[in-house]
Amino acid sequence: MTSGQPSRLAALLPFGILDRYVMRQFLVAYAICTAALLGLFVLMDGLAKLEYFLKQPENLFVVLFRYFLAFIPVYFTQFLGPVFTLMAAMFSVTMLNKGSEFTPMKAAGRSIQRLLAPYFVMAALSALAMIFVQELVIPNLKDQIRVAFDYGKRKKGIEASFTDSRGTHFKVDEYLPSKQQGFVIEVTKLHPNTGFKTEIVARSMRWVRTENSGYWILEDAREQQWDAKGREVIFPGATGKDRITLASKEVPIDDTDMQPIDLESSDREIPYLSLGELRDQYKRRPQLKHLEVMLHMRLAFPMANFVLLLLGLPFALRGENRSVILGVIAATVISAAYLFSTTICMGLGSGNFSPMLAAWLPVLFFGSLGVTLYSGMNT
Repeated sequence: MTSGQPSRLAALLPFGILDRYVMRQFLVAYAICTAALLGLFVLMDGLAKLEYFLKQPENLFVVLFRYFLAFIPVYFTQFLGPVFTLMAAMFSVTMLNKGSEFTPMKAAGRSIQRLLAPYFVMAALSALAMIFVQELVIPNLKDQIRVAFDYGKRKKGIEASFTDSRGTHFKVDEYLPSKQQGFVIEVTKLHPNTGFKTEIVARSMRWVRTENSGYWILEDAREQQWDAKGREVIFPGATGKDRITLASKEVPIDDTDMQPIDLESSDREIPYLSLGELRDQYKRRPQLKHLEVMLHMRLAFPMANFVLLLLGLPFALRGENRSVILGVIAATVISAAYLFSTTICMGLGSGNFSPMLAAWLPVLFFGSLGVTLYSGMNT
């Protein structure tokens, strides 16, 4: 059978069968592109962090398996989901265009927009998959994911800092969200009535859960205090400027409203929170604008599956473009531009820019451009 015969057959197929044919082509391309991109990321990331992997007490293959198993769902929802969709669509359409599959279909009176409808159905499924993984998979496995990601870091846990509603500032050199425990703690309290300042340095800090909420306990804590003029207050029994050890080895901090999620809602930890957890945290801390940006991003970023298709498909269907390599390059450039603009807008939204506009601006700008290009295709 010649290459033109399947094209003529495809032109005569009912839309239902033709849609299944296009979807099958897309799924094959999706599998190929996903395997290729993930393989590239695994190779690059594995080589960059091999030094840390080798220091782990577990078997190297177990470490690699757990690390990259955690890597897939997080990067799928945060970066790669729309890229996979665009790459697969560009690859599939370029191959169909290369085989002149679309020419007889258009000659039979079928609009190119209708022929491409299955790709947008697959984009919708990809967007739903991203939401499913973000809301149901990652939050339920976040502790295991955190432990796995710690394999590839010099320091376990995260650096975190937070100022509660009373003005008490906590700086944690290393916080382990899975254990709700921190190490090397600095607590700075300002006393507005007296002007005094108290600084507590502790070896560790842990969260003790109670029936209603919980409280923090500092361990091996030492305290230093300054008066309103900045002069150090010398405690009875202390010599010189030595800090005095607090009376108890374990010092409860029950006068702060800081909770573990306050340390876990930094930019790096946000991907592990569900939409409900993120919304509840924003209600507690409305002054943290990056939380509002991420709330809108949870809805805006899955839309990138559609936006990138609108941008990429017109390029793939240009009559002179039948090169798979050029299609992959175009998809890479388009994806990089979209992800870069998204990152820039998120940074602006955490500053003086409107958080809602910052999250939706890439969708509006690139989406408008994509609709213009897509509607202008030769039908």
